Amino acid sequence: MISKKRMKNLFAFIIINILIFQSFIQEKIVLFKYFDEIVACFSLLYFVFTLKNLKIKKIELSIILGIVILISIGIIGTIKYQYQLQFQAIFTDIFNIVKFFVTLLGLNQYFKNNNIEILKSEINFQKPIIIITFMFMILNTLIGINGMTYEVRYGIRAFQFIYGHAGTLNVITIFQICFILFDLIRNKNNKNLLYFILCELILISTLRSRAFVFVALSLIIYYSFIRSKKNIKIYFILGIIIAILISKTQIETYFNNDNRTPRSDLLNGSIQLMKECFPIGTGFATYGSYAASKYYSVLYYRFGFNNYFGMSDLDSQFLTDNFWPIIIGEFGFLGFIVYLIILYNIFKYLWYECNSDEKKAIFLSIFAIMCFNSTVSSSFVHYTAITYAMILTYLINYKKKEVYDG
Repeated sequence: MISKKRMKNLFAFIIINILIFQSFIQEKIVLFKYFDEIVACFSLLYFVFTLKNLKIKKIELSIILGIVILISIGIIGTIKYQYQLQFQAIFTDIFNIVKFFVTLLGLNQYFKNNNIEILKSEINFQKPIIIITFMFMILNTLIGINGMTYEVRYGIRAFQFIYGHAGTLNVITIFQICFILFDLIRNKNNKNLLYFILCELILISTLRSRAFVFVALSLIIYYSFIRSKKNIKIYFILGIIIAILISKTQIETYFNNDNRTPRSDLLNGSIQLMKECFPIGTGFATYGSYAASKYYSVLYYRFGFNNYFGMSDLDSQFLTDNFWPIIIGEFGFLGFIVYLIILYNIFKYLWYECNSDEKKAIFLSIFAIMCFNSTVSSSFVHYTAITYAMILTYLINYKKKEVYDG
């Protein structure tokens, strides 16, 4: 008979891997499209129902208060300007905006109160996947394999493997690196170094700016712990500088007003709305968000987005390819400041939850890549934010001390 502890480990293992491969799974089974929402709801309920048994921390109260204020600002904007009147759209947007934060709070309590030990199983599960992916990456680079190239950049095939998008492979590989890198620096050995190197090469093969950023950060972190054993802060700052230089072209493209892109259009429009609706913004499901796209906001007609490729009501693929325009447009200047304060409090909360240098290193790398992603994707409201939250809260609550043979 399976023990209660083994059941909890198996449950956590399955949930984490469904989240890691959710994008691929949901293409085959549509129901899994909502899996991240299910995890977020579970996290929220777990946090609420365990509050009576816990002494809530001051920093947790600050985060909750910030969330309440943010929602209030959005509701006021919704009522005042009435750009969006559909309840389902408004509710969807509220949930998407806060799901990353509530998932962090809930899962942090869950992993803290349950002795979950799946690190070894997770790494062993990922090893054959990494090897197979790497082999196909080499073949695709050399001869090209039908369906495994996303596009050609710099004269090189951008590898996407079987996931339909290089960005999806990018994200999955980052999750794999998180577990392997944590094990490497926790055990201070090189037993899984080969898989770390293979993941880095796979990341590079996607030719994505966020991939280059994470490669720089993870290599710096690995070197600082395994090779030089110096202060992590110095090397992390160096990694940030290198990452910014690597992604300089992407950032310039995003903020260059002379080069019109869907991202620059959304950003410029959000700034205009922030000025017009100062200080609260246009309200929920009105600009930049998934709900605004699904229920096609009237503001998009105003800005003429309906006439642009990938931004119309029939083809809206680029309307959700952003993050900060959501916050700036829907919540205005006041909401933007409140959101930054929430992020700052989340950073402090998780930083103090990390009781070892290796946990702080993993936390810094994940938080940094999410912040970078927020300039080129929907980041904190994307389904992958829930995966980041689950992996992050699991690793920073990891308590098992014995070293195993990987």
